[in-house]
Amino acid sequence: MKTWIMYTGAILFGFSATLLLGGWQPYASFITFMVPMIKDLSLFFIFPIVFILFTGESASLRRHKDTSMLFFSTLFWSLITTLVLSFATMGLFLLIPQSYSQFTAVAQQQVPILKSVSFSEIKALLFSNNAFTQFTKSTSSLLPVIVVASIIGYALKPDYEALRPAYVVTNSFSEVAMRLSRIITHIVAIAIAFLSAHFSMQMDIISTLYEALPLFLIYMLVVLVTLFLILPLLYALVTGFRKGNPYKILFNSFASIVTSFFFMSTLESTLSMIALGEHNTNVKKRVAGTAFPLYTLLGKGGSAMIATLSLLFVLQNTGVTQLSFTSLILIALFSSLISLLSSFVPRFEVLFIMMLTFSGLFGKVLETPGSFIIILLPFIQGIAAMIDSSIAILGAAFTSRIISQDQKTPYHQMM
Repeated sequence: MKTWIMYTGAILFGFSATLLLGGWQPYASFITFMVPMIKDLSLFFIFPIVFILFTGESASLRRHKDTSMLFFSTLFWSLITTLVLSFATMGLFLLIPQSYSQFTAVAQQQVPILKSVSFSEIKALLFSNNAFTQFTKSTSSLLPVIVVASIIGYALKPDYEALRPAYVVTNSFSEVAMRLSRIITHIVAIAIAFLSAHFSMQMDIISTLYEALPLFLIYMLVVLVTLFLILPLLYALVTGFRKGNPYKILFNSFASIVTSFFFMSTLESTLSMIALGEHNTNVKKRVAGTAFPLYTLLGKGGSAMIATLSLLFVLQNTGVTQLSFTSLILIALFSSLISLLSSFVPRFEVLFIMMLTFSGLFGKVLETPGSFIIILLPFIQGIAAMIDSSIAILGAAFTSRIISQDQKTPYHQMM
């Protein structure tokens, strides 16, 4: 069965189950018990699979002399999408009537405590005293694993006879990791059913969306404009309208986009992006195994975009500062820059960017970003992760089509 059908059915099943059984206490207790377990299990295979794939495919990139092209194109796409989306949000905000973006304090909510991100902490993720401890450095960032894998992959280039057996074995393990990614992509549909059921049980979110319907519609409009206009048009312009249909590329990875929304992060959707990118959109394996993990660190344009919009709403409603055209530009620019650090605070990227942007521009702490923002954080962070995953999907396709000719996969062969 196609993954887009499986995942759509899983979402509908979760929503329907909550609609029918939401008032039954055993059902609510069961869903509440299962969701944390599912979130923990979702990370179980990600780090070893990414390590194996990144090691093998780094060596393949060196063998085909594509390493510099991959890293340059990944960095270029990440930066250009982050800047374009942040400034596009500024433009969209200017078009929104002020009366539509008003919200009231529907409840008093405590701001989540976010850990600080310092240079020393990032340096600790890059290198440690013992390379084996890199694998236990973090459960929220792929950076420590990527560093070790890239070093080993660099040395694995089969440029003389003695290294070829090691390269072949590593490449075989990469095929195993790719198969596991496909299997896990199908299994995650079950997790989506539980997560969608749990999401629909959050009555404070549902009631807040209802009370602030115009603002909710603005968020949805921004997401639709981004996914159906800005990103496809940017992809077409960058590729010269010759590197595939961006709408088809996004549709073929629908399951990854949905996974990002319900997990509120691109980390948990990494394996499905790798599997669907390689199988459905013909992203070369050496690109899929390296580009998608890199995008979990760099491709945060969606988080920057939603953080910019949310911060502008908060500032407009609280009257903390005068929103001049210059301040709008600075907010968009700061959000873009700070988003490069946001991957170290998974599932809180939007709030992290908002608070650091405010403190960096105005010299004080944003202590009350608004109860509306805090209540809706799962929804707001979810749509930001959707856009982040879409950036990664189009970015990997862009890189792959630069490296080699696009070969279309027939629909009946797709996952």
